[in-house]
Amino acid sequence: MDRVVAQDVYHTYFEGTYLGREVLRGVSLEIRKSELVVLVGANGAGKTTLGRILAGLLQPSRGRVYHSSCLLYEQSSKKQPSGLTVGFVHQKPEQHFFSNTVHDELMWRSDKSSSSYGIDPSWFERVCTILGVNPEKIGNRSPFLLSSSEQRRVALAGFFIHLPDILILDEPLAYLSKDDSGKVTDMVMESLSAGTGVLVLSHRLTPWENIAEKAVLLKEGRITGFNGPESLEPVA
Repeated sequence: MDRVVAQDVYHTYFEGTYLGREVLRGVSLEIRKSELVVLVGANGAGKTTLGRILAGLLQPSRGRVYHSSCLLYEQSSKKQPSGLTVGFVHQKPEQHFFSNTVHDELMWRSDKSSSSYGIDPSWFERVCTILGVNPEKIGNRSPFLLSSSEQRRVALAGFFIHLPDILILDEPLAYLSKDDSGKVTDMVMESLSAGTGVLVLSHRLTPWENIAEKAVLLKEGRITGFNGPESLEPVA
């Protein structure tokens, strides 16, 4: 099955030193395609650390992580690819621009190519329409010279356009206006319909409570609830 799974994951920064800090304590979580999971927690709860581990960007101190049936972080030097595409979107993805034009930024692929190969033109147009990005108008401009609102929407479009199997969004509505937040929420819903599984890392359940299949509360590095969205209180 196409899914990302964490089993009994622990993580300690600066392990074995006097600076050691355990941020995850036996966390288990699963995200499937076409499913929205919201991970709610206060600052320091371990949300971003868990998201990076699930995406394959950070090796946990202990525990197992699977992409489909493929175990990540095996000791063997020969690892079989899972075939599952997993994207991780930082809280401020626009800070990671590296292309000279908006067009190249949108077309960037995880295999480091800058090609439209494999992109459905109708899906490309749909993403740009929902997020309010006009490639004909700003495609040749430098992404670094856009307004902050345009930068955020271009950065997010670059991930949604490639339609990964699983997409992990770290505080995707942070610093956005109400209008832009609505665009991003609509884009998440559209991606779910297209088959992408989405994990949202957030301080609050709002506005995801009405569309999430599962809400998870992470507190002090532990999962403290697998309640339905309607019964999980927002975290201040």
